[in-house]
Amino acid sequence: MTIRKKVVVSTLAVSMIAATLSGIPLSSKAYGSHVGAIVASAAAADSNFDKVKEKLDALKKGIETQENGKEKLSNLKDEISKISDADLKEAFDSILAKTKAAGVDDEVLLNLYKDISSLTYDPEYQDLEKIRNNKDYIDAAKKLAKAGGVKDLTVDDIVKFVFDLQNDLNTSLKGKSEIQLVALLQDKVERDKLLDEALSKNVKGNHTLEDVIKELGITRKDIKDTVDNVRGKLNNETVKMAALTLIGAYRQAFLTDSGTGGNNGPGGGGSGAASGGGAPVTKPSTEDTAESLSQMDVSKLVKIVDGKATLELNEADVLKKLDKIKSLANGKTDLALTLNLGTVDAAAISVPLSKNIVEAAKAAGIANVNVVVNGITVTLPLSQFADSLNLIITKQEDSAVTSISQLKLASDVLKFELEVNGVIKNEFRSPITIRLPLRDATVDRELLTVAKVEESSLKFEGGTLDGQHIVEPRGTLATFAVVENKVTFNDISSVQAWAGRQIQVVAAKGAIEGRGNGVFAPKDSVTRAEFSKMLILALNMENSFDTATFTDVSSDAWYAPYVATAARLGIIQGRSADKFAPNDKITRAEMATMISRALKVSQQLGDVENVDGALTQFGDADKIAASLKSGVAFAASNNLVIGSGGKFNPNNQATRAEAAVMIYRTMNFENK
Repeated sequence: MTIRKKVVVSTLAVSMIAATLSGIPLSSKAYGSHVGAIVASAAAADSNFDKVKEKLDALKKGIETQENGKEKLSNLKDEISKISDADLKEAFDSILAKTKAAGVDDEVLLNLYKDISSLTYDPEYQDLEKIRNNKDYIDAAKKLAKAGGVKDLTVDDIVKFVFDLQNDLNTSLKGKSEIQLVALLQDKVERDKLLDEALSKNVKGNHTLEDVIKELGITRKDIKDTVDNVRGKLNNETVKMAALTLIGAYRQAFLTDSGTGGNNGPGGGGSGAASGGGAPVTKPSTEDTAESLSQMDVSKLVKIVDGKATLELNEADVLKKLDKIKSLANGKTDLALTLNLGTVDAAAISVPLSKNIVEAAKAAGIANVNVVVNGITVTLPLSQFADSLNLIITKQEDSAVTSISQLKLASDVLKFELEVNGVIKNEFRSPITIRLPLRDATVDRELLTVAKVEESSLKFEGGTLDGQHIVEPRGTLATFAVVENKVTFNDISSVQAWAGRQIQVVAAKGAIEGRGNGVFAPKDSVTRAEFSKMLILALNMENSFDTATFTDVSSDAWYAPYVATAARLGIIQGRSADKFAPNDKITRAEMATMISRALKVSQQLGDVENVDGALTQFGDADKIAASLKSGVAFAASNNLVIGSGGKFNPNNQATRAEAAVMIYRTMNFENK
């Protein structure tokens, strides 16, 4: 791969951000190629302009066929235009800080964003030409090229790369139903995987997006933060309606079998939205797959009586579909059955599944059932169930939280219950994952946490941000809400520069606690029991069914369930076969090893291939115990731990501030 190509992709990253913020993320299977289809076809010097115009016209026609399509897109365009220049610059701050080093003016890149936004919603060939020939954009490309030691980088080069990338993305889009595309859009792992695969195909050699944009130091986190920052300023429903319109328009324009719209392909002739609050519609296909059939739009089967909504599935129809899924699954056992109820105007929603459906789903290779309603997703792992299920979601008044806490509320307050064979069940061996939509509010996003609403207090459970949602696996169901948890300590000034923010975030998530009365005690040491709890809570691994087998861990000790889970998962080992030594101080090497084992378990990662090579950065690597070297090497290779003065100090006792920093990095770890 040439350095020229690296800078092309670095520049492309900024364009991709602009398109993403407009409501059409290139990094998703739902919208992946929309801007590529418009922009990329146009700018290369050898482009066939007639074909470009043909594509633009096809897209415009696709938009016109959507119900109120132009209006929905115009609404989002207006929403974007209301963002002030100052707010927009603040949102792009992490990107601009790095492009500025190349001499590119902030205003130029922000104008590029605005121009691509306008092109997206008003696709005119003339507008495309303006972007291509804009002197400021041409100069910006030259400056980026100079920063990477490349000559003659042009805007044409940039959009040419988008065109090549778009061809690979199209392969993933073709044959997908609208409901599949929306589901994939909501899955962060799938979005990342798509771009990784497309870039690997498009560029010779196995280079991911993170690899190629390294030239300017733009990271995936920079991109995500920028997207989240701007989307946080937009009305979520406006974005959703525009997105559904574009899905339908793009499918009709480019993803039919003929490639020109028509009714022969999976996207032909649809409006892209159902009457049930804009829920996507699954179209018949001559190429059904187990995956496509397992995405079910059930919005028309929701009945509302006396303010309570109930999903009324026809068991015979569902069993018939599950039988077909089984015949097409080819032995797969990791499928997900998605039941999309769309938008339901009711305070209480009931989703019953008969025992026959549960058993048939498991037999068909369905591992999880995803219930999607009002932007909420609840994922039920089926392996632990053998009876009928009934998921009940009840919206509570905001006062359920505001009456007991002054923390800013960032979501609806929702009560989740699951009946198993008619009886409410409270604890689960395999966690149930809830995905909660965030309200449009000005908050510190890193301090958002899922809170369990108890009788007179909140218990903070953590959670992972995914765009405008927060995701949290729970071993118990209860009433939950998302709050901005600002925690302050009065004794961390001495570590503020390198650990202050990390302490605040980890405490906000409930993974680490102070000593009381505003005291954190950053320089105190950490016991093996304390760190076990921190790590298990931070990675949402707690399981009430685990029991400790160490003779020095009492079953009623506060740390017993965390030690039990860590031991079961192989994250910790005892000092001997039956002794854990919970009160012993943990060393830096032990802490690094526990973090590494936890990530290997949670993300199914392997060991570092060259352990000794990874440790050469530390002058005292020979002091690391042989049993801990692999773990320290993994942590060091992934920047989870760093040394000081060329040394790791493996046998030093870790402090609470150091623990918070390591936990913070672990929570934000991304496998690259």
